[in-house]
Amino acid sequence: MDKNEEMESVHLYSTLPLFDDEVCSECLPYEEDNISITYEKRGEDREFGSELRNQIYGLHWPGKFNSKLKSQAPIDAYLRFCPEKSFNEDDSKNICIEGDSLLTLKFLKNDYEEKIKVIYIDLSYKILDNSCKDKNKRIAYWLSDVYEKLNIAKDLLSNNGLIFLIVEGNELADLILICYEIFGRDNLLGIFPRLTNRSSKTAKVISQNNDFIVAFSRSEDFTLNLPIRSDKGGVKTRPISTLDFIDNRYSNDKARKDLIAIFGKKIFDSPKPVNLVRDLLCLASDSDSLILDLSSKSGVVGQAVLELNAQDNGRRNFILADVGDNVAERVRAIGKKLQKEDDFSNLWMDLGFKYFHIVDTFKEVDK
Repeated sequence: MDKNEEMESVHLYSTLPLFDDEVCSECLPYEEDNISITYEKRGEDREFGSELRNQIYGLHWPGKFNSKLKSQAPIDAYLRFCPEKSFNEDDSKNICIEGDSLLTLKFLKNDYEEKIKVIYIDLSYKILDNSCKDKNKRIAYWLSDVYEKLNIAKDLLSNNGLIFLIVEGNELADLILICYEIFGRDNLLGIFPRLTNRSSKTAKVISQNNDFIVAFSRSEDFTLNLPIRSDKGGVKTRPISTLDFIDNRYSNDKARKDLIAIFGKKIFDSPKPVNLVRDLLCLASDSDSLILDLSSKSGVVGQAVLELNAQDNGRRNFILADVGDNVAERVRAIGKKLQKEDDFSNLWMDLGFKYFHIVDTFKEVDK
């Protein structure tokens, strides 16, 4: 190989394990965009290569540039309204969307840019390419997925908005670096350990009994105060502590009990308790805020919003994206339960929701 050929094959990601391009194309996302992972000295990637080389600090992985392009690509899908899955939908501003969460973000950006006060994302629901046996490549896929979604999610947040992300310990460092790039280091509000369960039957040397709640704001000078309600109905606030979520009432054990109270059985994997989400919303939302759950596999945010509105006569609304099975049933059951309670007095409360499904072709919209 002569000197010119050697310079043309310089790899961008010299700090990561080098991947063979042919093998990499089978596992890394978005190779169909025809954007090379290697830096060509005389090619289309020259500008991008120079940009990365000039960066002093940050997280880089194969597929990062492609994922940013994908987040900016136009929408190639449609929304189909599903009246059979909706509930009290006529005047409701609550929304459930079934389908890919990245597409959901792109749909929302048209009408909800800078209008959402709180975004909640549970990253413990892993999005990994299990067909790829190489661990590093699977991690690259996860990083790309998170990166492209957070790039759009930031645009949806209001100027005084914030985002809560739940993540396991082995992914915490990578997530923080991605959020530093997107939201800014100064906008990190806190990293809170959360108790997941009291005991663990894991075969690992160290039992994993906690995950983490990461909070970032859209802008600086944001404070988190925990409301404390007295028996007489008054409300006081105090600064939140990083140890506030290690109580068992925030654990997955409590979440399973919440679900059994609704469905009579365990029905979701890795559920989060209503107490947790409700208290997070108390920290960050106003009485009329719009809340987005970007990973609504269990519908816990929908339940938390409805119960919090019933508690303080609020008018919050929710958008549940990437909804899983039985989510609509859960939110509908809570709405009906609140309507029947003797002390229900919030006449303006929105207990319904409109249900949409993302479809690939326009012909499916009217089905």
